Amino acid sequence: MNTLCPCGSEAQFKDCCEPFILKTAIPQTTEQLMRSRYSAFVTVEPEYLLETHHPEHHNGLTVQSLEESARNTQWIKLKVVDSEGGEQEQQGYVEFKAWLLEAGKKFVHHEKSYFEKIDGRWHYTRGDFLGGSTNSAIKVKAGRNDPCPCGSGKKYKKCCG
Repeated sequence: MNTLCPCGSEAQFKDCCEPFILKTAIPQTTEQLMRSRYSAFVTVEPEYLLETHHPEHHNGLTVQSLEESARNTQWIKLKVVDSEGGEQEQQGYVEFKAWLLEAGKKFVHHEKSYFEKIDGRWHYTRGDFLGGSTNSAIKVKAGRNDPCPCGSGKKYKKCCG
């Protein structure tokens, strides 16, 4: 695949998140894992999503449920707001915003995800939804001439509107 990585980096997918998804490399930071998990949702790689989800926090997740979720959502853009958790840490977090289309509606998903290392590998444990909502997606509210909430710098009507 010779395209930009879905995670929003300026790198090619083959040089960024794909090696993590194909298990030819191991994410060294919470941000690398989170970006690769986002890319796995975009490219519908449910096995990777389940493998990188902390086993004590599966709460009934299955490859099938993750695949269904990934196929029913069109991910538009990812923006990492803040992160903590490098090679030496055992726990960390990533705060992010992800824009998506679901059932024909545009949403922004704002979350602070938490991660823990098991045998030297980062795993997602849980996420707190931010912005005062307990929904997994918060409807985007922007006027036609407002800046697009995806952060492109364009007017909403010329971008995601």
